[in-house]
Amino acid sequence: MSARMRIAVAGAGLIGRRHAELIATSADCVLAGIADPSPAAKEFAQARNAPWHADHRALLEQEKPDGLIIASPNALHLPMALDCAEAGVPALIEKPVTDSVAAARRLCEAVKRSGVPMLVGHHRRHNSIIKAAREAIAAGKLGQLTAVAGLWLLKKPDDYFEIAWRREHGGGPLLINLIHDIDNLRFICGEIAEVQALTSNMVRGFAVEDTAGLLLRFANGALGTMTVSDATPAPWSWELTSGENAAYPKQDQPCYVFAGTRGSLSVPNMELWSYPQDPGWHVPLVREPVALSTYDPLVEQLRHFLAVIAGRERPLISVEDATATLAVVEAVSEAARTGRKVSPGADHGAGNMNKRSIATVSLSGALDEKLRAIASAGFDGVEIFENDLLSFGAGPRDIAKLCKDLNLGICAFQPFRDFEGMPEPQRARNFARAERKFDLMQELGTDLLLICSNVSPASLGGIDRAADDFRELGERAASRGLRVGYEALAWGRHVNDYRDAWEIVRRADHPAIGIILDSFHALAPGLPTRAMASIPGDKIFLVQLADAPKLELDILSWSRHFRSFPGQGDLPVGEFMAAIAATGYAGPLSLEIFNDQFRAGSAAQTALDGLRSLILLEDQLAPDWPRFAAEPLAPKAKSRGTGFIEFAVNETKASELARLLAQLGFRKSGAHRSKAVERWSQGKVELVINSETDGFAHSHYVTHGPGVCAIALDVDNAGLAMQRAEMLKARTFYQPVGPGELEIPAIHGVGGSLLYFLDQAGKNWDTDFEPVASDKGADALLAVDHIAQSMPYDEMLSWLLFYTGILDLKRLPQMEIADPRGLVQSQAIINADQSLRFVLNGSSANRTLPARFISEFFGSGVQHVAFSCRDIFATVAEMRKRGADFLDIPDNYYDDIEAKYDLAPELMAQLRANHILYDREGDGEFFQVYTHIFDERFFFEIVERRDYQGFGAANAGIRLAAQAREVRPASMPRV
Repeated sequence: MSARMRIAVAGAGLIGRRHAELIATSADCVLAGIADPSPAAKEFAQARNAPWHADHRALLEQEKPDGLIIASPNALHLPMALDCAEAGVPALIEKPVTDSVAAARRLCEAVKRSGVPMLVGHHRRHNSIIKAAREAIAAGKLGQLTAVAGLWLLKKPDDYFEIAWRREHGGGPLLINLIHDIDNLRFICGEIAEVQALTSNMVRGFAVEDTAGLLLRFANGALGTMTVSDATPAPWSWELTSGENAAYPKQDQPCYVFAGTRGSLSVPNMELWSYPQDPGWHVPLVREPVALSTYDPLVEQLRHFLAVIAGRERPLISVEDATATLAVVEAVSEAARTGRKVSPGADHGAGNMNKRSIATVSLSGALDEKLRAIASAGFDGVEIFENDLLSFGAGPRDIAKLCKDLNLGICAFQPFRDFEGMPEPQRARNFARAERKFDLMQELGTDLLLICSNVSPASLGGIDRAADDFRELGERAASRGLRVGYEALAWGRHVNDYRDAWEIVRRADHPAIGIILDSFHALAPGLPTRAMASIPGDKIFLVQLADAPKLELDILSWSRHFRSFPGQGDLPVGEFMAAIAATGYAGPLSLEIFNDQFRAGSAAQTALDGLRSLILLEDQLAPDWPRFAAEPLAPKAKSRGTGFIEFAVNETKASELARLLAQLGFRKSGAHRSKAVERWSQGKVELVINSETDGFAHSHYVTHGPGVCAIALDVDNAGLAMQRAEMLKARTFYQPVGPGELEIPAIHGVGGSLLYFLDQAGKNWDTDFEPVASDKGADALLAVDHIAQSMPYDEMLSWLLFYTGILDLKRLPQMEIADPRGLVQSQAIINADQSLRFVLNGSSANRTLPARFISEFFGSGVQHVAFSCRDIFATVAEMRKRGADFLDIPDNYYDDIEAKYDLAPELMAQLRANHILYDREGDGEFFQVYTHIFDERFFFEIVERRDYQGFGAANAGIRLAAQAREVRPASMPRV
């Protein structure tokens, strides 16, 4: 007797639980584990004595299942399936296969490369009714198929829509329900070649449709209709007529009718209608029931999955097949939006609008490094920058092959400069140059050349002259099957406004000539975006995106050095994109960023940030512009402060740090049940000292020395926080936990440290720690006020996007702080109630204190943690009694603030005596004091806020100078 296969499930929602229950009752397999970060999923797994993991990667590595059923949110299907392919684990992926056709095509390539079998859970193909209908048509019982009519009409109850996403774009019957029927029709009748569609939200008025009508043309010539509504009491839908799911009362009615030249078939009541002999409408029809076998299609699907794993059967619905179904659904959405016929799988609207591209100029490194980073991040396309190609050691055909291998489309070659409006002989020379570029483009395999407006002093003005030049160039491009896009540079000599560029394109009146719109060139000069709506979408050949901070600079310098990804700057990129959406534009969104930080940073990280920024922008726009709707991001979990901060140290440093914490009023409140880990508490502050000689904390200590290795954030829903982080391409973390220990969802954060998500504050202490009795004194410290992290200056924008994208944090204005040895940029980010505050510090000067920290710490990390208190003078007095000592502040500082603020002599005496710094904003007051730096790595700050919102920026330079006097000179080696 063969061993039972071990099948695991990722995602413990309704369908994931159904899969788990079927596995548990099967005689041929056992439940190998559940992967889902939610507490409810953990309870579900424990109730079935199944291993539970917050992360699917942990499940794959630890449990080593024979197969994995992926029943997670749609946006996680691709990364989970890719991980399965890499691990060699066959997968059954719930429908839809992924959240977009572009993502599904990536998975198709991965499956081909790996050879790992994967199938998709369109389980109705396993239903005996659907199989019988397919067999009847294939056997010719209907003759030549001519017409198909489908109905999906029912009434969803009002409380169904209490869940917010069901009222929003992507939550309606087209994407949630119709995909089942589309797959049924494809399986029974063959491929769908063309669709038309209308939608309405007339009944409920939600942002999402409640009714739709479809026209279908099948590849075999048959025509079809499909009427869809979830707002009408009716018996005509698969759910209500098939009896497949006992939760729905069965109605003896059809929901599909298939008609051919010899007969017709109603489904699922399976009645075959035909004439007994001579056909004609005066002859009575004969009704013949079609015999069926009865079984549960989900049970049959599981059996089939086991057979696929064993190599006995091929997938009934492969990833490639399921991609074709998804392409039809995308085509329906696009047809409804545009009112046009759409061919599934072609480059059409919504699918194209979500194609993401980036210009190679945005990244550091050689061209091949850039392309690999872009592909690894998950982009669909790339703009090849001319200088990148010219300086590379391989030819355009080699680059074309590399892009093809990386599954990257080349959406444009750019830039071609100083073309239009030139006098002879330069004009003739420009056309000759263009022909050479056309040769190169054909070798690259791209059809679009970007021409930016002329900046040459020799250029001649005149819209008609420029239009004539482009009309002639369009003829030359069209003869090769190429296109030319014209972009108005904000500093162009004669054309510096997209409206003038569009007028030139309009007058050129050539199908191979279009306009390229760049958000920076429109928004930086303050041009109105409303006029874009009048440009036909098919005349916009490319949309380029960039944000930027507001700076008092000339536009050329601003553009060349300070562009950033959407969401990292201050330009209204959302308004620009809303204007683009109104045009019906159906091409890719491409990032074009000139930024000194990006050019100095990691190409891989920059590419990842770029993709993250596009995902966030699309999610922001989707509620108002359905064409941007992909799988909606999980909403941001509400943050409630810091759960704990964990320090990685060795045994010696553990005792030194414990001594310092005791001096600050912390008490040892817990000891880990099986590890060298201690809990120290005061007020709402929880600190962990980890001196284990194995595991992540030890690795962090070996790499960085003593310091913060993890921060736990208290959130209202850890599962949502993890889902959003994964959808935004954050790197998840797991490590094996001991029996009975709590597995806390985590991602990698600044400097490789960890960011945990806790939604059951306190449960981790009860589960993993034994309480330690201690003298319970009055807690002077209240909570973690803020956490300051130091990083290289070129990483600041990256981590700003990371924090504000994943968490409910907003950025405050960036500050510039004077260090004795250079300038430090400081960026604060806070949540709504200010229970969570981070301060990101970076400096391009290598001798500043943050830069020294990065050098000593061997990377980015937490440089200091601030604690709040009610009375800083009483708090410091108690700390001094316990042996605490604080950073020495010079008398010159106190002389200055005495004159500046006219403080009372008694207060000034207290400030001086206790080395406390003071700041004031309006009526708000701020007091702060610092410990000495611990082991040249990190320090603590004690603050008292009196209606004060800032961070004492005015005192930062004083603190930095005082610390600089205490630290070892940079020229002296560390011993």
